[in-house]
Amino acid sequence: MVRYLDHQKRQDEILELVIKSYIEEGRPVSSEYLRERFKLPFSSATLRNIMSELEDLGYLSHLHTSSGRVPTQCGFRYYVDSLMEEETPDRKEVFSLIEKSINYIEELDDLLEEASIIISKLTHLAGFTLLSKTRDRFFFWGAHFILQEPEFEDITTLRNIFTAFEEKMSLFRKFLERKLTQDIKVLIGEEIGLEEVKNCSLVLSSLGPFKDERALLGVLGPIRMNYSFTISRLKALKNYLEDNFLRGEFLK
Repeated sequence: MVRYLDHQKRQDEILELVIKSYIEEGRPVSSEYLRERFKLPFSSATLRNIMSELEDLGYLSHLHTSSGRVPTQCGFRYYVDSLMEEETPDRKEVFSLIEKSINYIEELDDLLEEASIIISKLTHLAGFTLLSKTRDRFFFWGAHFILQEPEFEDITTLRNIFTAFEEKMSLFRKFLERKLTQDIKVLIGEEIGLEEVKNCSLVLSSLGPFKDERALLGVLGPIRMNYSFTISRLKALKNYLEDNFLRGEFLK
């Protein structure tokens, strides 16, 4: 049992390094790259064996025998659920941007629109907010950040993503109705349930209620997004908004 746990721990460590490297570099990760970059005490052959085991488990894949490996959606899910350590954002940096952006806001729509801009700037991904009860309002900002990602260099692909995202708001209203049982919900690729965004991930959080209306705060980005970085900043913004604007008397 101990030997099994030790081996599983080694697999987890290598998977985490592969995913972190892939998030940063955006290209397949080889055993030699891992060994040299992280000064690992394993031979390239040992690393290749471990990576092959991770591929058998469905966590990694590769297109060519000679190329490195890339994480699968299953691998990213396991990483987010079991391996990822959440970052602690620089409070001064985060809160200075928030406070500078939302001073003197009195209207709920203005607050939610500004929140979509803030979360986009904090994460360098596309941010959005959705308000749904007596009215439906959707605010989206940060498409230029998505354009910088190599996964979305094809303008047609990007247009299809945004069209599907805006037209199928019923998907996101379901999250409002369920009130998100978790603080943060991460949907990776096909988990979103939309063919057009199967190569994207969503990080979502409920927000409010404000004046008896609940909102959804979220981020859209590539599956290769930095989840730890994104989640920590989404939580920081959520907590700030709820701490300072939860009571309806602040908003018209």
